[in-house]
Amino acid sequence: MFAKGYIYTLTALLLAFFAVVIGRTAWMSDDAYITLRTVENAATGHGLTWNTDERVQAYTHPLWMFVNMGAFAVTREPAMFLTGIAVSAITTLLALALLAFALAQSPVLGLLGLTVLLCSRAFVDYATSGLENPLTHLLLAVFVWAYLRPNWSARHIGLLAFIAALGILNRMDTALLFGPALAWAWLSQRTMRATGWAIVGMMPFIAWEIFSIIYYGFPFPNTAYAKLGTGIPDGEMMMQGIHYFQFTAQRDPLTLPAIALGVLAPIWLRQPRAWMLSIGTLLYLCYIVKIGGDFMGGRFFTAPLFLATILLVRTPQKFHPLALSPAFAVAVILCQLAPFAPYQTGSEYGVDKRGWKGEHGIGDERRFWFPVASLGQWRPGKEMPTHNYAQTGRGYRQHAAANPAEPKRVVVHGSVGFRGFFGGPGVHIVDYYALADPLLARLPAKFAPDWRIGHFTRQLPSGYVDSLQRGEAALQDPALNEYYGHLRTIITGPVWSLERWKTLLAMNLGRYDHLIDPAPYRYPGLAHTELAALTEPKAEGSPANAPGNRALGVNGLNIRLPETTHAMRLELSVDSTDTYHVVFMKGEVLLARVAVEPTLVARGGLAVVEVAVPVAAIRAGYDAIRIYPRGADKQYAIGHLRTL
Repeated sequence: MFAKGYIYTLTALLLAFFAVVIGRTAWMSDDAYITLRTVENAATGHGLTWNTDERVQAYTHPLWMFVNMGAFAVTREPAMFLTGIAVSAITTLLALALLAFALAQSPVLGLLGLTVLLCSRAFVDYATSGLENPLTHLLLAVFVWAYLRPNWSARHIGLLAFIAALGILNRMDTALLFGPALAWAWLSQRTMRATGWAIVGMMPFIAWEIFSIIYYGFPFPNTAYAKLGTGIPDGEMMMQGIHYFQFTAQRDPLTLPAIALGVLAPIWLRQPRAWMLSIGTLLYLCYIVKIGGDFMGGRFFTAPLFLATILLVRTPQKFHPLALSPAFAVAVILCQLAPFAPYQTGSEYGVDKRGWKGEHGIGDERRFWFPVASLGQWRPGKEMPTHNYAQTGRGYRQHAAANPAEPKRVVVHGSVGFRGFFGGPGVHIVDYYALADPLLARLPAKFAPDWRIGHFTRQLPSGYVDSLQRGEAALQDPALNEYYGHLRTIITGPVWSLERWKTLLAMNLGRYDHLIDPAPYRYPGLAHTELAALTEPKAEGSPANAPGNRALGVNGLNIRLPETTHAMRLELSVDSTDTYHVVFMKGEVLLARVAVEPTLVARGGLAVVEVAVPVAAIRAGYDAIRIYPRGADKQYAIGHLRTL
């Protein structure tokens, strides 16, 4: 006979062990410091800004930002390193304690829930990191605790709406997780009183949206505009989302099966109220596919995993606790099958980075940053993080402090977390991934056949850095300069001026969108030629630099066809030492693309290759072919191209 007290003791011990694991795996990500730059600016009187001369929301999680702001007010730790880790760890442990002691139907199920999460690489990786995942987990636990109470009233609907509003304020896309259950609860009442309480409960989010429009000028964070306006076709993005699932399945074999089991449990056990939580989880998984996942392997799966684990521990236990032994064994075995079991992480983790990133640009972010930004590497008096991005930022801050009379420095970078935070308010950083840049976020991403999710590079308009240095719109593109002038009115002008509010309304209604010509920024530096210039066949092995061949630049070559064709095959000759991406276009619409890796010809020279045209391009018909070279030697050439 298993006494409850005995199992609760085991649960408490496992929770303590979980705390040790969190300490051993604790780290801070570069992206977390994007938010922390805003925290520091606010604390030093510069407002909720990223670059202090612009009102731009560079963070996706306002509630998490406020939590960190409160922690910073207490600790005043200049680097926010230990503070950031502590906030994440404490929040995670609170969520785990709620799951094990308040949500689980029995002590043994609470023990199982902790075991599942402990064995998930995704969950342990983002138990810290400085990102908002821990607060999402805690709010999900509180929401489910309130949602599964036996009796609902109109006031209770208000409580559910309030918790959901905090969750959405923490990260907007979690509306998919909270929404179905909240809607079900409201529909169960369908009274004016319940509707009124629901509106009152949603006030934290409503208030934030009002503030965001007043202060920033827009209802959504700048990151949303940067990630959703890339110009990448939906089909490509969804395929990348599928790769995101595959990456997790290969490196974290427990997480996806646990999500599936948790989603199916309420359906199998006929628990209608819990079905809404399963539906929310499924909607969120579909959303992950739709947006292409993320470059951080596992990050987007922690919230659905935590919710699925709650559904598992809420299962009515109608059997002896020993019957769950196989479930514990399966969890531990799947954990051991992962390349790096979470609880085995040591101080040497990440020193060998071979294979940290998959072929589709998805990476094990904790492994990458652990040697330079982890609690295991911290020592009293040691500046953390130690990565050269942070060192670059510290150099900017030191320069600004030593030269206070100089105008604010404008520099251009990607991966701006460490650089931005440690650079301080004395430097304006142009983020060419556009997460923190308001103009670049509204331009399409530069076309790259080998693009990486979450790293959508923008082409800087001519004169942009000079405009920022001068504090006025001075772009060489007249139409874009007019657009930028309107944008500057919103993000730098007096908040309550009538001109700003007229401009703000017009821009949010899309009345200035016609001023942006996407082609020069989507395809900068693209060369053009006619097919007739490339139809003379070249022999295998002929010199790549022979007269008549065409050198290629990294920005690619657009080959216009004399008419739309449905040809099923191509023949082309290209320098045999490189890789080439062949893109099929109809007007400005990308139909399909295929990578060509020619067989290396003895002594180099041209390789003649036949290419099967993708079905999508054959069916639609294509009127242009674009060739984008990639390779180490930077010497690219094409000899000929013809349709077969």
